[in-house]
Amino acid sequence: MTYSTHSFFKEIKHHPNLSKYCRLDKTTLPRAYEGKNKIQAILLGADPTNDGISRDKGLKDLEYAFGINSVFEKYFFNPHLMNLKKLYLSKDDVYIQNLCRNYFTEQTSKNKGWEHIANLWLKHLKEELSILPLTTPILATAEKIFIILTNNKIEARTLYESPKKFLPLYSESLQRNVYPLYRHPKYYLSGWENYKNYLLTKLK
Repeated sequence: MTYSTHSFFKEIKHHPNLSKYCRLDKTTLPRAYEGKNKIQAILLGADPTNDGISRDKGLKDLEYAFGINSVFEKYFFNPHLMNLKKLYLSKDDVYIQNLCRNYFTEQTSKNKGWEHIANLWLKHLKEELSILPLTTPILATAEKIFIILTNNKIEARTLYESPKKFLPLYSESLQRNVYPLYRHPKYYLSGWENYKNYLLTKLK
């Protein structure tokens, strides 16, 4: 299959202070995985940058976000699948994509340019998601994603403990409601029964 180079790569060249954080040699980007069933939500990751797996280190090129439908799926997607299962969802009930589709020179937590580059991707993501109803909510898999989308820095524990008070938060850039569904083990839904039940009422 032939892929065209995403317009992001032309745009980022106008930002030399940011392009240094990007793998400009990796122009074949992972694609979204669109579930085969009725889409209940958009599961949004940060970016596809990875360091491989424990037995096979080094950046792995992925065909789909989170390595869906590859040998790497169980390593990169399982933490998210655990949360989805608590909501009675599978990968085929969600649209799976990254906020930043490009590979970076460093992983998200160490990447000083990530927030600025994520803001460049928002317009592209909005266009991509236009195939889905605006009522389809976003499940943000990391706090950095949630902050970019909502411009709000409410602590994760506060959101999980009092969801009815603070959620949903609205993303003006994507024109959708956003809920945290963080992959950090502290926020697996298995330990947050009240928050899980709240999400179930929003994903019907």
